[in-house]
Amino acid sequence: MRLLVLGGSHAEVPLVEAARELGCYVATLGSDPNGHAAQLSDRHFCLDYSDSRSVMRTFENNQFDALIPGCNDFAAFSVAEVAEDLGLEGYDSVWQTEQLHHKNQLRALCERLEVPVPRSIVVTDHSTSWINEIQQLRFPLLVKPIDLTGGKGIKKCASDEEVSSAIESALSVSRRKQVVIEEFAVGQLRSACFFVYGGVPKLLTHADEYMYKDPFLVASALVPSDVPESRLNSVTVHVSRICTELQLPDGILHLQYISSDLSDVFIEMCRRPPGDLYIALPTLFAQDSIAGRIVKSALGISVDCSSPTEALPNTLRVCLMLDYDALGERWSISPELAEWTVITVDLSTSNTAHQTSPAEKVGIVIAQCESREPLLQYARFEKQSLVFG
Repeated sequence: MRLLVLGGSHAEVPLVEAARELGCYVATLGSDPNGHAAQLSDRHFCLDYSDSRSVMRTFENNQFDALIPGCNDFAAFSVAEVAEDLGLEGYDSVWQTEQLHHKNQLRALCERLEVPVPRSIVVTDHSTSWINEIQQLRFPLLVKPIDLTGGKGIKKCASDEEVSSAIESALSVSRRKQVVIEEFAVGQLRSACFFVYGGVPKLLTHADEYMYKDPFLVASALVPSDVPESRLNSVTVHVSRICTELQLPDGILHLQYISSDLSDVFIEMCRRPPGDLYIALPTLFAQDSIAGRIVKSALGISVDCSSPTEALPNTLRVCLMLDYDALGERWSISPELAEWTVITVDLSTSNTAHQTSPAEKVGIVIAQCESREPLLQYARFEKQSLVFG
């Protein structure tokens, strides 16, 4: 079998490894030929994966059997467009992809299905209608491009003047030139990763997520989340309603939501793998992996989803973030965290950090410990996980 993965960074490494384990010829496609996954694959195509025409030509000319998106929404749209144009079965349509990946569409869908989401309005291009519509919302507000992830273009606003400036900034980076303005939801950021089989979502893993340098960029995830089982069941019911409404084919479905004492508010959903090795986190199913399910589903290989769920081990995924005063320094993992480390990925060049932003990542560590509390301190960045010297 020949598989094409759209993306060649560290985030796609588990997908390439899963395909190789199945004996596949696996190629990656992306703009960086030096990425971790690109180096690991059998071949890399140095192309823009958001260019669906180039992706389709590569897919056809090289006689691939299947393609999967990497950890980026634009890759997901390219896969949907190629599959739709070529009549490939088992893939999301462009319409289904828009319903989940575009923030305005997702909020409208959830409101229709009575799934909790922040109250919001949509601004298109340079429309001034928001000036009146914003009166129905409570400050503080978040201004977000509808089509970007990873916290890009998001601003928290406390006044109309700040909203106006944030809209201009968000419109400048949005490819669709559309912006969502929504009420700021207070609570714990959480995620839940499902796999849809026969229209039914199966919960694979769930995590509490934390930010560090950037308030809208997730820097760590701790599995399992601290949410009660009854709340997880309620979230799953909402996800199931969405799957039924959209008639989603088999595949991954990842959710981010804000959990408070009163409710669980959906904020993001996607049908591609989440990034920064989230798919390397443990699942509820023994001898299973998220990446393995993604690859097998794309290749039409059946997966046994009837096995009983197991307790998730306490697992931390932390992105090591750079400090301004540590630029150019070498780094290592602090001794205590190193004792629990399962996976370490170096994202710097020759183990030397050259980044210029404190939100840049120099490494990713996945660690497991019998107790949740020590990992929680690192997840919240209450302990230093990065040692410079």
